[in-house]
Amino acid sequence: MEKKSKIIIAVIVVVIVIILGIFAYTTFFNKEVTSFDNNFMSGEFTGANVVLNNTISNDSFSQVYEDKTNNIQYSLQTADAFNFTVGQYLLKGATCPEKRDLNGVDWSIYYAPAQNNVTKASMHIYFCTATVNNQSYLVMIVAQDSTKIKCDGTTYCDLYKYYVEPLLSSTQLKQTDKVPTEYSMLGISKSQYDAYLKQIDSFLVKHGNV
Repeated sequence: MEKKSKIIIAVIVVVIVIILGIFAYTTFFNKEVTSFDNNFMSGEFTGANVVLNNTISNDSFSQVYEDKTNNIQYSLQTADAFNFTVGQYLLKGATCPEKRDLNGVDWSIYYAPAQNNVTKASMHIYFCTATVNNQSYLVMIVAQDSTKIKCDGTTYCDLYKYYVEPLLSSTQLKQTDKVPTEYSMLGISKSQYDAYLKQIDSFLVKHGNV
């Protein structure tokens, strides 16, 4: 009798594990997606309600999309380089990059914690860069801290596995004529830009960040 009870309990445990596995699969792998296609990039966002943010100036080289259901913002850009952008985040404590080959593209993936300037709520930022044929691409994912989507800044947490990596894996990069320089996007001169990069590099080397 005792042996039969143990067998029944074992079967129940196995059934529960299977049910939980199916639930996890349907929750994270059968999600709806939103396709996008702009001048320099196409791909898919996780979720059915990701829309272009029309309150922000979008152009041929920069677009911002919003997932208001999950409080995630996606900023997509292309330029000749993103050295200043990456350097600024490294100065603020961003992690050194993880390297991933996704959909045939070599991506450098950084993470930085942040805080909303208005609400003071904690935020998570993954920013990903790739360069193909001297044209650089930036994908920035900014998410409000959430109990629904876990994030610990690694490439193993829910935010990365189910939102960041699927986006990068679906992305098709497009070659664009006459991409802007990063310094022109920042509204500074080439000499100012070079001086800033030199200062950033010097600080990072001195403090062991590179």
